[in-house]
Amino acid sequence: MKLSIIIPVYNEERTVETLLNKVVNAKYEGVEKEIIIVEGNSTDRTREIVTRFAKEHGIRLILEDGPHGKGAASRLAFKETTGDTVLIQDGDLEYDPDEYMKFLTPIINGEAKVVNGSRSLGAGLMYRKYSGIERLHSFVLNIGSFVFVTLLNLLYGVRITDVTSMLKFYPGDFIRSVNLREDGFGIESELTAKLAKQGYKILEVPASFKGRSHAEGKKLNFFKDGFVILKAIIKYRFTD
Repeated sequence: MKLSIIIPVYNEERTVETLLNKVVNAKYEGVEKEIIIVEGNSTDRTREIVTRFAKEHGIRLILEDGPHGKGAASRLAFKETTGDTVLIQDGDLEYDPDEYMKFLTPIINGEAKVVNGSRSLGAGLMYRKYSGIERLHSFVLNIGSFVFVTLLNLLYGVRITDVTSMLKFYPGDFIRSVNLREDGFGIESELTAKLAKQGYKILEVPASFKGRSHAEGKKLNFFKDGFVILKAIIKYRFTD
């Protein structure tokens, strides 16, 4: 089995090298890895770091002229993938690449073609408890995620627990053939919607999650990006 790991990065100088080392060094039995980095012309040292790292490790690197969003970066990389399964890996450390074998095993065993990591299964709250304003933000994110997943389940006739998880393993043939439109964080909702409409079974596996605050570099804005996610869930039920 071949796994394509797409890593869109923008202003992640604090975490990206640690993350890339973990991805490169992670061992998955019976799995060949293909890594593609998409860098969004960061204003910090991210481009310098990933350029050096890609050269040292022979990794495919796509350099954008500016930050066009996670969806836009992912779509660029999708065209370059050759793997049986495709994963979008964020440039931070919220999800641990060392754990990915537990998500790949059901695919290898033929139990499912799509596997999502769920922060809700057996873990209680999705997000780390912060102090002060971050605690309120965490609470709002949990409420928003509940609304999103409830709406998606109703509209698409599926039963999943975590639509906003960034840890999803997609079939390579689907990724290379589907017409995708979202530029930002709506890309995961669009992919889930179109997988459901094509009749794919979505298997969820519990995922470890170490949330970070905005002070630590988290980019998702609940109100701005939440509207984008909500719009995508509704939009793709009625159009492609």
